Amino acid sequence: MSTTSVYKLLALDLDGTLLPRSQTLSSRTIRALERVSSHGAVVALVTGRTLASTASVSAQLPFANFSIVAHGAAAFPPKLNAKIESLFATPLSPPSVDAIVAVADELDLAVEWHETHGKVKLRATSEKQRMRVDAALLYHGSSAEIVVDFESAEPPVKILLLTDQPQPVKEYLASRVPGITAYSERLFVDCVSDQVNKAIGLRKLCEALHVHMNDVVAFGDGWNDVDMLKEVGLSFAMANAVDGVKDASHRVARFSNEEDGVAHEVEELLSQGFFGVIPRVEATAADKENVTRTRDSGIAVASPTSHR
Repeated sequence: MSTTSVYKLLALDLDGTLLPRSQTLSSRTIRALERVSSHGAVVALVTGRTLASTASVSAQLPFANFSIVAHGAAAFPPKLNAKIESLFATPLSPPSVDAIVAVADELDLAVEWHETHGKVKLRATSEKQRMRVDAALLYHGSSAEIVVDFESAEPPVKILLLTDQPQPVKEYLASRVPGITAYSERLFVDCVSDQVNKAIGLRKLCEALHVHMNDVVAFGDGWNDVDMLKEVGLSFAMANAVDGVKDASHRVARFSNEEDGVAHEVEELLSQGFFGVIPRVEATAADKENVTRTRDSGIAVASPTSHR
């Protein structure tokens, strides 16, 4: 864990971490995060979602400073408009794109092509695929359109192959497509560049803000959060996270995403003065050790000069 005395950035995964199933944040969670912002710390959303599908969450958190999307492939400031510029973007390479689309053709799978700024191109080449594309069009709304090909599309930051057998498709992609990282979800396989993960994206944002990764607190619950959780100064796996994600984190939240788990932990850090811009008190190594919480022992009470 970090030796910083004040954390300057709060990084939050969305699905399974910050968001409950209802997709609506509680007033308690919103208040806790707003307090972090009012102390001068940056609040960043770090998600596998694209920019467009993150907008509904950003609207609930108008004080959130940045969104890192597509598993770390791109980052954006908070105001969404037609002229928005990404802070950075790492699209899939042309050879990887061609190989992914070739696999989709071979396996008769519909394709979701996600451009950097959130526009989605949907392609179906069979009746079976068309059913999945129609469902995706309904989900994405005005940010999506159905296309015959991708000739006029911008380079994608990620491509989804729509399937009800994601694990076999993921394994097949791994054997056929170089230069990608694939994540299997319930009804699709999510492909991004192998030069992308949430830790890399967060590190790029921190470099732009002149914030050290040791000065970051991060929350997550999924395998795509592990790199980020390992690299920051203080990390929390949600109570609902799988054991491997918990093992990769410094601490495990006492509650799940359905129980305001993020809010509980953030409130405690706020009560101990651990969010801000300018460090107020340097903690000693002994102080930091005294307040380290483990899953077995619960949360220690911090002394006035301790780190956590």
